Amino acid sequence: MNLSIKRISGLLFDRQTHWLWGFALAVSLTLVTFVHLRDQALDAARSDFQHIATHELDEFAEQITRSLGHLAELGAYFDATPEVSRDVFRQLVRPLVGEHAPIASIKWVPAVTAVDRAAFVHAVRQKGVPSFEITQRNAAGTLMAAGLRTEYFPVLYASPLKGNEAAIGFDFGSTPATLGVLNQARTTRQITASSQALLLPDEREQNTVLVIKPVFSTETADSIGHFRGFIVADMQPERVLQRLQPTQPSIALMLFDDRAGGERRMLYPRDARAESIKNVPTHLRVAKTIKVANREWTLVAVPAGFALAPQRADSLAALFFGLLISVLLAALLRLRSRRLATIEREVEAQTHTLRDERNFNRAILDSAASVVLVINREGRIIRFNRLAELLTGFAADEVMSQPYFWERFLLPQEREISHQMFDRLMNSGKSARFESNWLSKTGQTHLIEWFNSVLCDDQGNAEYLVAVGVDVTELRKNAQILRQSETRYRLIIDASPVPQALNNERHEITFLNRAFTRVFGYSQADVPTLQDWWAAAYPDPEYRAWVDRQWQTNLEKMHQSGLEFEPIEVRVRCKNGAMRTVLASASELVFSTNEQNPLAQEHMVTLIDITEQKQTEEQVRRLLREENVMLDGALTGIVRVHDDTIRWTNRTFEHMLQFGPEELNGRALHACFSNSKEFQNFFESAQTTLAAGKVYRGEIRLVRRDGSLIWCEVSGSALDELSGESLWNFLDVSERKRAEDEVQQLAYFDPLTHLPNRRMLSDRLKQNMAASQRSKEYGALMMLDLDRFKTLNDTHGHDMGDLLLKAVAERLQQLVRQDDTVARLGGDEFVVLLSHLNTEETVASAHAMRVAEKIRETLNQPFTIGAQRLHYRNSSSVGVALFSGQMMSADELFKQADLALYQSKNAGRNLVRFFSQQMQADIHEKLMLENALRDGIERNELVLYYQPQVDQVGRLIGVEALLRWQHPERGLVPPNEFIPLAEETGLILSIGQWVLDAACSQLSRWSEKITTRNLVLSVNVSARQFQQKDFMTDVQTSLDRYEVNPRRLKLELTESAVINNLEFAGQQMNVLNKAGVLLSLDDFGTGYSSLAYLKRLPFTDLKIDQSFVRDITMDANDAAIVRAILAMSKSLGLDVVAEGVETEAQRAFLLQHDCEFYQGYLFGRPVPVHEINTMLDEGAILL
Repeated sequence: MNLSIKRISGLLFDRQTHWLWGFALAVSLTLVTFVHLRDQALDAARSDFQHIATHELDEFAEQITRSLGHLAELGAYFDATPEVSRDVFRQLVRPLVGEHAPIASIKWVPAVTAVDRAAFVHAVRQKGVPSFEITQRNAAGTLMAAGLRTEYFPVLYASPLKGNEAAIGFDFGSTPATLGVLNQARTTRQITASSQALLLPDEREQNTVLVIKPVFSTETADSIGHFRGFIVADMQPERVLQRLQPTQPSIALMLFDDRAGGERRMLYPRDARAESIKNVPTHLRVAKTIKVANREWTLVAVPAGFALAPQRADSLAALFFGLLISVLLAALLRLRSRRLATIEREVEAQTHTLRDERNFNRAILDSAASVVLVINREGRIIRFNRLAELLTGFAADEVMSQPYFWERFLLPQEREISHQMFDRLMNSGKSARFESNWLSKTGQTHLIEWFNSVLCDDQGNAEYLVAVGVDVTELRKNAQILRQSETRYRLIIDASPVPQALNNERHEITFLNRAFTRVFGYSQADVPTLQDWWAAAYPDPEYRAWVDRQWQTNLEKMHQSGLEFEPIEVRVRCKNGAMRTVLASASELVFSTNEQNPLAQEHMVTLIDITEQKQTEEQVRRLLREENVMLDGALTGIVRVHDDTIRWTNRTFEHMLQFGPEELNGRALHACFSNSKEFQNFFESAQTTLAAGKVYRGEIRLVRRDGSLIWCEVSGSALDELSGESLWNFLDVSERKRAEDEVQQLAYFDPLTHLPNRRMLSDRLKQNMAASQRSKEYGALMMLDLDRFKTLNDTHGHDMGDLLLKAVAERLQQLVRQDDTVARLGGDEFVVLLSHLNTEETVASAHAMRVAEKIRETLNQPFTIGAQRLHYRNSSSVGVALFSGQMMSADELFKQADLALYQSKNAGRNLVRFFSQQMQADIHEKLMLENALRDGIERNELVLYYQPQVDQVGRLIGVEALLRWQHPERGLVPPNEFIPLAEETGLILSIGQWVLDAACSQLSRWSEKITTRNLVLSVNVSARQFQQKDFMTDVQTSLDRYEVNPRRLKLELTESAVINNLEFAGQQMNVLNKAGVLLSLDDFGTGYSSLAYLKRLPFTDLKIDQSFVRDITMDANDAAIVRAILAMSKSLGLDVVAEGVETEAQRAFLLQHDCEFYQGYLFGRPVPVHEINTMLDEGAILL
């Protein structure tokens, strides 16, 4: 035993075994180093996690905050805009919603009272939603018509509409939970978010929070604003979180609502992951609180999986041999992590500063009420605010893509000048102000007033041009209309013998007539504002305050009752210091043809000088009591009356009524009135006023000895209550009345023909429709215009055109009954309103047809007009719409008659057409297709199919690009269904340019492959596109953009494209030919074919129309035509492509007669690009 212990001790402490202690020490150091590195790696991983998590949380918060800001901007737009159309709503909302945006959809929810429900539903149906109804859910959860409530909140607009169809009409106030959120938003007038996920109208359960913006009108007189409804956004934070999650799989995200019923509720995730990540320790979490309207969300990031798992060595041997390396690496890592932490803190601080500055600048630009552009020296836009996007239709990313993109917004004739202006400003560093026209993406023109300034660097070199623009389009138009209207009114007012003045809403005096200056001595320079006038006319402050109160009271009465202003008797100081007594009254003038949207609104103040009248009243009243002296020199007619008998009159009154001295004494006063009813009304009102001890004032009509009538302002008071005598003053105001009647004539009648204008016609139409409702009789509205009126204006001048319009008006008035109405809407457009036709629709229609044909035949008869006795024959087109009662509005009836007139002109003119529902349906279908096509172009739904062209042995030598429309609902739409509409509406130009660009892009891709680099691609060009002056430039631009060999592009032109203007076509084609572009004559033989133009124009080949090829083996005529075309083409040196080859027999015939190239279903149908690429890659022989 002792021997064993000694042996072991010897082994342990023997010098030869000291290396074991060294080994043990080395192992110990290695283990300590390993543990230290593991802990350090864990700390680094935790630091990296916190940095990445903070970035993710900031990005989520920024997107939520930006979406709430956009929602607030949208609400402000609704606050300021009385009515927003569905198209404008869709354009405003489209940038705010998207696949990864926090907001999934936005809805406009107006407030509708129970009283207005029926009218609201009817109005929405008339605007294109025929099945619209306000709905709610029943107990089973299905939609039904909403029950009776005092107020409804139906969804009127929703964007995107796809997936929200069932939401249209759904009443958000029908569920208590949603109603509570709506009421909270309405009460607080703030953006409000729901506390829990609410069931959406389309009945799909989603993790959705409703964010609601109340809308109040800002156009009301008070500061409170009229409540209009809500903008409801469906916010789904899960969409943003799901997009962020894949980018950092090492991080798991949780979103909580901290005010959900008093407890924290998890909004994300909602699956099995929630429980696993909720248990992560608190010290490993990174959290950020986000203010979402009235709620607070907390976004928490935690490490997922093995994100923080420490790294372990692969083997014990690696630790043993890595002892020295581990020690050095530990030191290096310690230095590196400290350095990295310092750098990260500095970068993070700078990043936050830059982000705050960027967000602040962006918010300022986007909230600006002007267009703001910032352009660098290279001409590239680097800042493009929100208003600029709305005005042009381009997104900021688009306009920043290339230099001088802003030139697209300018008219062609202004681009060179604007480019020179840009260079001059950047070189001089000076500021400038000018106006230019701006084009939007849709072609709409805006007149912009620009304020330009240059920003320079420290050395004084210009770096940026800041352009701030204000849209003054409507301002300029309105100013022009206002000036024209104002001139007419002011000429009338200036001629009035009564002092009159005009003042605008800014209390500026804009006009004083000559009588005003003559009576009071003040010019417009003396009293430029109402404040100046009141100070000069009423120098005593107390008296001025009394006049102001009376004036404001009577103005309010006039506005509220719609009656005339009640005159006020006031004392006015003249410029020379004299005091005058006047009757002051006011009336509103609206310089516009549309009362709902006036261009300018002014008050006309009339000051009738009654100084002499007042003096006369006082003097007569005194002299009659004391000396009974007559005042024949008064300017007004004075009459003393006992009951109904005239006791005495002055000479003024006698002259006024054309009687001699004392001829009126003893006569009955009622004999001086125009009729007994007017006198009775006057007498009863006067007796009541005089009995109360007041002075009677009013306006009456008196009859003169010759039977003519004059208007008088009358005032009277009782002389003696016991005797019943009264004294009356009469002032002749006929001239003023005539001036007022002239103003009325201008407002309601056409100044050229003196027929009722649109305003008067609308009033009479509404009256007729109301009468038709009572009598059940049909009426008819006829719209007609002259078919070649413009020709007369162009050839003989507008004076002859005006004479023709007067002659047409006279004939129309002779053709209708006394109760019917003939009106002129403007230009050569007339309207005839027939009433009381018949209670039976067929009889009424026949009657209206007879009148319409009579009108058409009468207007077809020659007119003799002008001093030259010009004999002019014209025809007319008539559109008729019947009405019975008030089943439709007057505006709808006008539209029906206008549609019928359109059909009459479309059918060949000089015709009568009645409106029908099918006509409206056809027009509506055409409009819907046009809108769908416009949207399809914007959404890039157009696609090119390719049909092979082969040679005589079947080798594929070229393809023709054929346009298709890939509609999301209709499927693949062939061109014959939408190309004619595109030609009619002008969309063919943008479509043609798209086809040209798409073809060049495809040629560019084919040029990269050996098998397809020599392929020729044929593109059809419409006649309208070819006739554009810049067509050659567009072609060259597309070739240059895609770096395409022009010899690989062939443009197919129809005969109609070149034959109408052969000289212009030749110039265009010669330029294209010199550029290397191939030209083909399409559909040869179907138009006005001529060897003359074939010889003159540089065609490389022609295509035989498929109508000749189809029956080539059965019809001898078609066979002869094809042989002739082939022979002619050979003699002219032109290649020939036969279209529509479908059978082997047709190919054999063409091959027999030496036709070089073929195209048709025999060789292949039009196919998408990937299929034609397969054919090209395989090098197939298509036989």
